[in-house]
Amino acid sequence: MSELSDEFTDRFGQSAYPAGFLDRFEPLECLGSSAQGETLLVRERSTGEKFVAKCYPRSPEREASAEGSGLLTGLEHPGLPRFAGEFLSETMRCVVRQYREGAPLSQFVQENTVTTAQLISFGAQLCDILTYLHSQTPPVIHRDVKPQNIIVGPDGRVSLIDFGIARSYRAGARSDTACYGTEAFSPPEQYGFSQTDCRSDIYSLGVVLCWVLTRRTDPADAAKGAENRSVAKILRRCTAFDPKNRYADARAVRRALLRARPEIAARRRFLSGLCAGVLLAGLVFGGVKLYEKLTYSPFTDSGYVNTMQTDPAVVADAVAFLKQRHGATDLFDNTDDYATVGWVKDILVDLYRLDETYVRAKPLDDSAPHESDHNFLPWAQGDEQYMNYYDCAYIVVKLFWPDKVADWSSLRDDNGEYPGSRVADAFLVKNGLRDGVVRPTDLMKGELAILFANTERFYLSQR
Repeated sequence: MSELSDEFTDRFGQSAYPAGFLDRFEPLECLGSSAQGETLLVRERSTGEKFVAKCYPRSPEREASAEGSGLLTGLEHPGLPRFAGEFLSETMRCVVRQYREGAPLSQFVQENTVTTAQLISFGAQLCDILTYLHSQTPPVIHRDVKPQNIIVGPDGRVSLIDFGIARSYRAGARSDTACYGTEAFSPPEQYGFSQTDCRSDIYSLGVVLCWVLTRRTDPADAAKGAENRSVAKILRRCTAFDPKNRYADARAVRRALLRARPEIAARRRFLSGLCAGVLLAGLVFGGVKLYEKLTYSPFTDSGYVNTMQTDPAVVADAVAFLKQRHGATDLFDNTDDYATVGWVKDILVDLYRLDETYVRAKPLDDSAPHESDHNFLPWAQGDEQYMNYYDCAYIVVKLFWPDKVADWSSLRDDNGEYPGSRVADAFLVKNGLRDGVVRPTDLMKGELAILFANTERFYLSQR
């Protein structure tokens, strides 16, 4: 054991630790100490991997209220530290979780100027994590979302740590049994006004974003300091005193944040003016020609930029999520290239591990497209053909919920699209999964990345 470890164990008493804890882990550093316990940086002796151990003194009150260790056992999300084990003695509980490289958000904002785009990216990622937590059965409420518990990794991805006071939502309970949390970032109900639920974490998220923008935690003052009026409106709603006036869930917050991106707001203003111009131009040039120009020509010789161009920041976020979920891949290296049928098949086989024969098989007969256990795609398309939105909607929904594209009972008419594609589109629109995809046909690879990422995030939140 290193000199630092010897000094540390001498200070806190090696005999106090639960049996097996020091056999498996070597303490390296005390990251924090308080009356509630110690946070240790430890190293697993067999692998050399680093972990964080939260060691609490056991008491009836804490045993009854602190649920973080048990809640983490079954959770699996890229934004959460992996649970590694729990060790108990008569006097101490040690909960060990994966160590995440990076800086706490509280430190990151002191050393960097956080742009509105970065703020929205951090907020959207936290919404993904909270959506996953709140979708558990029963929902998991973190109850201590604050800058010190948010780690910003070297790649800009964020992780939510420290589940020491997390709890499960109890239907019918009128209030929490104990008041914990960091006062400036905790909602009113966390101090006995009512039971904490998913909207309590949304309140804390709103205060965190307020603090990042203005270094103030008073929701009323902090929201006023936001230069982006849409962001200020979102923060005010997140931090409403009455939970009924907040967003209903973290997924709704994420959609609002993504719509508030400066470039999207500017694009909406531009498109509003463009619509008026299109109406007038259509009288002279014809709406069809203008539509083709906007849809099929990303750039013209004069340097005109297509209004259907996908937001690069949204594409980058989607690609980063997919690589984090499925490992390094070069399938998304050229996101400005057109997506082809063959490329999408490669994704289904290489990333999602579908049977290659099933993915690449064409229908057995030349009749109208139909569902079949023999082939994934219900229609015969050449691998070189470009992908349109409706076909892509069908593919991403069928990948996770094959029963949805096979149920056509909700359709009342025939508009020429394959029925499975139409019900898939309705599902994506209903759940906000089409956000970020603006072209109706000949989609780029980046737009497919957005569809895959949006759909997979939603799927993970429903597990």
